[in-house]
Amino acid sequence: MDKGKNRKISEENRVFNDTWAESFAFSTVNTGLPVCLICGENFANNKKLNVARHFQNKHTAFAEKYPDGDERRKAVAELMRKVDKSKNNFKKWVKSANSTTYASFVAAQK
Repeated sequence: MDKGKNRKISEENRVFNDTWAESFAFSTVNTGLPVCLICGENFANNKKLNVARHFQNKHTAFAEKYPDGDERRKAVAELMRKVDKSKNNFKKWVKSANSTTYASFVAAQK
């Protein structure tokens, strides 16, 4: 019996769904992969099941405090502002450092 061809995630053409931002407090990084706005955990692929499971298992207090609707939208928007501010501060600091320090931080961030 011939086994089927193994599927590769890279060939599935998955993309980040913008509704995940409000539903599960996720955003994307430059690569298009999801990152949790609450704890900063990065994911290797765009699968709703993985994002939902992470949110339900690790951030139940957030889900209880901010039920779906306006409250959650405002909380997620605030988390996004904090992440953006943090990125901007990091970029400013890195630009002021010398090139060797900059290279080491880039490597550490990846």
